[in-house]
Amino acid sequence: MKNKDIKKNSFELFITKFRAMKKRIPLYFFLFILNIATLQAQGIIEHFNGFKSDFIITSKDSDLSPLDQVLVKRASLKLETAAEAAFGLGYEAIHLEFIASKKLGTARRQADHRWIDKFYAFKLFGENNTMLAEIRLGRESVREYPLEEIEGYYAYSVELRYIPLVLLEKTKRIDITFVMLSNRFR
Repeated sequence: MKNKDIKKNSFELFITKFRAMKKRIPLYFFLFILNIATLQAQGIIEHFNGFKSDFIITSKDSDLSPLDQVLVKRASLKLETAAEAAFGLGYEAIHLEFIASKKLGTARRQADHRWIDKFYAFKLFGENNTMLAEIRLGRESVREYPLEEIEGYYAYSVELRYIPLVLLEKTKRIDITFVMLSNRFR
């Protein structure tokens, strides 16, 4: 008899719990749908902890009219080779990535020395178009990708490894120009 009462009480307890849970099913369903919608609404940029930026981007003081621009942290790799050895250095760096309607401009400058140098002049401007800094970036720091789907547009990825973030915080406009130094221009 005791065993029968225990089974009956267990069944009644189960029914009571089920009825209480049944009232919460719409709430659980709503939370489930909300969670899925949030995950799907998160874009690739947000997924990789990137965020949109609003710099004015120019090249040789000509506006590139970027369609879109973001700052994102990416893994980078630098390979070095010596006589019979090679090694790599992996690190994380902030990248400025943008799509522009024009290619970056090229400036040819006279060099005082015999050797040729090629680099990117990265100029940062603050309030009232005041130049904050001009930093040389190596050719490997800027990547250009012509967009075949959107003819006439170019995607760029600029590694900001040598740019102080406190300086970037004060920046309103960025001017990026490819510079060729040579003594041949005399």
